[in-house]
Amino acid sequence: MFKLSFEGKLPEGWDKNLPVYTPADGELATRQASGKALDAIKKSVPFMFGGSADLASSNEMDKSGDDSFQYLHPERSNVWFGVREHAMGAAMNGIAHHGGLRTYGGTFLTFSDYMRGAIRLTALAESTATFVFTHDSIGLGEDGPTHQPVEHVTALRTVPNIVVLRPADANESTEAWRIAMTTPKSPVVLIFSRQKLPILDQSKLGSAREGVAKGAYILSEAKGGQPQLILIATGSEVKLAMGPSRCWSRTARLPA
Repeated sequence: MFKLSFEGKLPEGWDKNLPVYTPADGELATRQASGKALDAIKKSVPFMFGGSADLASSNEMDKSGDDSFQYLHPERSNVWFGVREHAMGAAMNGIAHHGGLRTYGGTFLTFSDYMRGAIRLTALAESTATFVFTHDSIGLGEDGPTHQPVEHVTALRTVPNIVVLRPADANESTEAWRIAMTTPKSPVVLIFSRQKLPILDQSKLGSAREGVAKGAYILSEAKGGQPQLILIATGSEVKLAMGPSRCWSRTARLPA
């Protein structure tokens, strides 16, 4: 396993237990789906090493503390970074550049401002790391305008050599983690919702497994194949784009 980790490879069958959802599972916040995917990955990839900037319960990362990395317990893998996003990003840079571990770190999306320099350095160094940002969009919760991300998704997407994924539902969240684990020489940013979102019916709409890897895909075609309007959306806005509306009754709905 040591040799495998330094070669940048993953154990055989590492993704066999990644969760798959159907509409019967009800609504699920993408941050919750992220937590379930991460739990499954950590069970099969022992060299996963990371944590949250004092927001473990919000980021849906390890919350118990039983797996907390301490100087007396170097075998453990969950890091409590504390309220220091830039330092978390800097530590992730060092871990990723050294090799041997797959590192990740989580906080609120609006706090990506505090670690932008570290994220940019990870990208320019072509290091592999996963930045997990939750509480995306207007559905962030009770913290109000100071925690409201507005320009942050656009700002992250302008960083060279970086992959930014904003899943629309639980299955897309699982696939986003799959991409994060298999993307070489580039950090991956995963952006998740606080609020619950419906699970898209893959038996009637596009496949998340195939679509997320492409970066965009068609969920619903216009009747007769003649659209009057194309709707493109990501993240929690896909729910709105796919929702019923009298003014959209004769248009195509093609969210990305």
